[in-house]
Amino acid sequence: MNLGMFKRSIACLAGLASPFTPLASRCLAAPSGGVFVPAQFVENHIYVSVKMAGIERPWILDCGAGGSVIDQGLATELGLKRSGEAQAIGAAGSVKTAFVTVPAFSVGGVESDSQPMVVLDVAGLLQRVTGTAAAGILGYDFFTRFVTRVDFAGQTVTFYRPESFDYRGPGSTILMHTQMNLPIVEMRVEDSLSGPWRLDIGATVSVFHRNAVERSGLAQRSGVERVATGMGGTQRHRLVQFANAELAGFKVDRPLISVPLEAGPGALAAANVVGTLGNSILHNFVLYLDYNGGRLIVEKGAGFGKPYVPDRSGLQVMQGDSGRFEVTCAATGTPAEKAGFRAGDIVTAIDGRGPEEIGGLLALRRMLRADAGKTYEFKVARQDTTLRLKLTLEDLFPD
Repeated sequence: MNLGMFKRSIACLAGLASPFTPLASRCLAAPSGGVFVPAQFVENHIYVSVKMAGIERPWILDCGAGGSVIDQGLATELGLKRSGEAQAIGAAGSVKTAFVTVPAFSVGGVESDSQPMVVLDVAGLLQRVTGTAAAGILGYDFFTRFVTRVDFAGQTVTFYRPESFDYRGPGSTILMHTQMNLPIVEMRVEDSLSGPWRLDIGATVSVFHRNAVERSGLAQRSGVERVATGMGGTQRHRLVQFANAELAGFKVDRPLISVPLEAGPGALAAANVVGTLGNSILHNFVLYLDYNGGRLIVEKGAGFGKPYVPDRSGLQVMQGDSGRFEVTCAATGTPAEKAGFRAGDIVTAIDGRGPEEIGGLLALRRMLRADAGKTYEFKVARQDTTLRLKLTLEDLFPD
């Protein structure tokens, strides 16, 4: 998945602590003491199946959301009445929205009572920027009820009752506290960039906040420029490869971290943290998020040290309302620019197949992560002209 489409930009919710008090949940205990919940890890997002009022849909599991969110389409389908006001902050700005009270729901063997949620166009935004759909986001109020284990390489999620959770594994434990319903942990990048980071398993990439960018001159570092598109607008970024990052005593070599190139009023303007710690680094680990115990337990995962490869093209594409593939960025110096792509181009075919034939936007993103040297022929509409462009993939961040 390309930079800018990270889920964190959908639901970092400001000033919403009071409606999101932890509610009761009932767990069906597994023999290990936890409840295994089927999950799908797609494009660095974690999806679980939520059943609400007899309707079962995929939702995103996201500790970077200050409160849970229901898609406005599902809220309408369930006939939920809106009330109050809320402000949802994205990477580039914010939007005003409202609350609804959702009925009791279940996530695998975990059942949760009726509660308030923010209503937003989750499905529409995700469909445009990732080609996937979700009916909501499970955030802070859900996570505080459990100790949540996330195994990125194993692609499993397990929930434990906090009162009976007793960790005896090989991991390292660090302090974790919350600010505005968001978990905060310490991490160091290289030698000088250390401090508190927002922990966010809903963010596809890690990203520095603007205060760290300005203080440390990070905008001068070379990398691959991208356009971050999310709730509240767009923002220019550069994806940069750093020497290393250290979390809980584990050192990760050559992590990719996004550097915003523009200031703005969005979530990345927060000055109380160095950045947002997302899955471009977290994919190395198995995490235990223990809100009640104020700690994060970190274990090496089976994928520890495996590089995160978001793309080998420099081409960013969104899905328009008509289902067309629209180019939003062809990064300077990348295969996309060399092939002749421009922002605003409409992709009508790849190797003779249309968007639906190749499997949609999700399939295209996977194609653009193929091995270096792979070549595709694109048919592109640019105003009244039809072009044929050959795109040959390259390693954008070679060792």
